[in-house]
Amino acid sequence: MLRIGLIGCGAWGKYILRDLKQLGCEVWVVARSERSQNHARSFGADKIVSHVNDLDGLAACVIATPTEFRYEYCTTLLNKFPTIPLFVEKPLTNNLAEAQALFALPNSQNIFVMDKWRYHAGVLKMASIAKEGVLGKIIGLQLTRVRWGVIHEDANTAWHLLPHDIAIAYEILGVFPTPIHAQKDITKGQIRGMKANLQVEKDNIWVHIEVSDRSPIHKVEIKLIGENGIAILGDSYQNAITIYDTNQTDKEVGKTQKEIEFVGNMPLYDELAAFVGYVKKELPPPKSNIQEAIQNVAIIEQLLKM
Repeated sequence: MLRIGLIGCGAWGKYILRDLKQLGCEVWVVARSERSQNHARSFGADKIVSHVNDLDGLAACVIATPTEFRYEYCTTLLNKFPTIPLFVEKPLTNNLAEAQALFALPNSQNIFVMDKWRYHAGVLKMASIAKEGVLGKIIGLQLTRVRWGVIHEDANTAWHLLPHDIAIAYEILGVFPTPIHAQKDITKGQIRGMKANLQVEKDNIWVHIEVSDRSPIHKVEIKLIGENGIAILGDSYQNAITIYDTNQTDKEVGKTQKEIEFVGNMPLYDELAAFVGYVKKELPPPKSNIQEAIQNVAIIEQLLKM
């Protein structure tokens, strides 16, 4: 049985553990707090330890710690297990210098990042729509991710939410967009939201991203805009994309809309399945290698400085 290490078993790590067990893995969990240890027991950990040095015989490792500790754990694991693949929760770090330092380490090509939206069936369908010319020439991509309340205290809203949408833009458009302008919502010294404008210069495609933890309306929406139509995925749990033919008049557009359905697993399960398949040498490397992860971090850092 494939033995996988899991560093951290908090609110999200427990679901990683659940899915790794469903994939047939033996999972050793590094959990220090009583809460994390309880999660590890409840979700079926095969062994619970308190330190990385207690891990042994791993084929791979998943890092699901708070953002500020990911650089430390990546370096420690690369030193202790230099040949095993690492799957790190996004973002890789919240510091570009640290991300680049990881890249300089031996065997850094073993690091991959868990950009689950790149495995979301709706995002993959959007990418197909963009490539197949269903909407005509693509001119824009609008990404909205707003809610009320801070989920992760260890990272501000920009570092928590923007990595998702940058990864989505990359998956749909095939390239990372270049930052142009950013307007930040800063309250009591904390970044609570951002409206960011980016552009794919070679194709003249604009990308607009809005993230916030101060919106009374919860909304996650992907809107792909072409010369002849618009495609909308209105929620992460929907199973269809709505297409609007914008060549029609205002009165006709509602009548001509159509639904493109898609089927898929939960993206967390699919990304872990891709990683486990790679570790078993049955599948190609998972998405979001270290170079792509660094590019994501670089874009966010650039937007924060604007």
